[in-house]
Amino acid sequence: MMRTLLLLACLFVGVFANAQELKIPKAHYPTLPKSGSTVDDFVPKGWKIEMQAKGDLNSDGLEDVVFLLQEDNPKNIVKNSGSGEDILNTNPRILAIIFAESNERYSLALSNRTFIPRYTNPLISDYIESGAISVGKNVLLLNFSFPLIGASVANYGFTFRWQNNRFELIGYDSTETNRASLDTTDISINYSTRKAKILCSNAGSDEKGKVTWQKLSSNKIWTIDNIGNGLEFNPSVRAACE
Repeated sequence: MMRTLLLLACLFVGVFANAQELKIPKAHYPTLPKSGSTVDDFVPKGWKIEMQAKGDLNSDGLEDVVFLLQEDNPKNIVKNSGSGEDILNTNPRILAIIFAESNERYSLALSNRTFIPRYTNPLISDYIESGAISVGKNVLLLNFSFPLIGASVANYGFTFRWQNNRFELIGYDSTETNRASLDTTDISINYSTRKAKILCSNAGSDEKGKVTWQKLSSNKIWTIDNIGNGLEFNPSVRAACE
């Protein structure tokens, strides 16, 4: 079932494109400064902070900040006369993290343009909701809510830890539910043990469902930067539920 939603989305978008082609303006990404005294110093002109979270991410006892920037350009608000959402805010986003060096000084630790992609698909709701970014005990948590109109709904959660001078993926959790049958696939991966737990169940049933375990076949170390588009991340786990 893994990646089923994205495959369906691509199919529906292909059908949609034949009837109505959306014209998405070209994105222009600014370069963020290397250091600053406040979070606002890292916000480029014409951009705004969409959401943010604070916490110690590099285990130095100081409060760091992770924030999602989004351009505030009316030209990127696209009207859709075809199927799906009527209005799309296609303003591009930048995921940024700044480390506190003191109470009045920050340094840029991450500026990423790909992990949280632009919202350009009218057949889904925007996948970034309140609480999508949070900071746990020295870890960064990023969550996508991915509702495919009329078919299924999914949540993809990523847990990153600052180690080896980069944000490495240490945990991945996904839940995909078919709205019609209520069949659900839950996947939980621990990248430290290289093991994946797959639970096949039904949201409308009292039964616990079937659990299987898999050993990851690859030892690749994933980071925020080498994952690319987080919505398209494929952990290569065999999760077919019958």
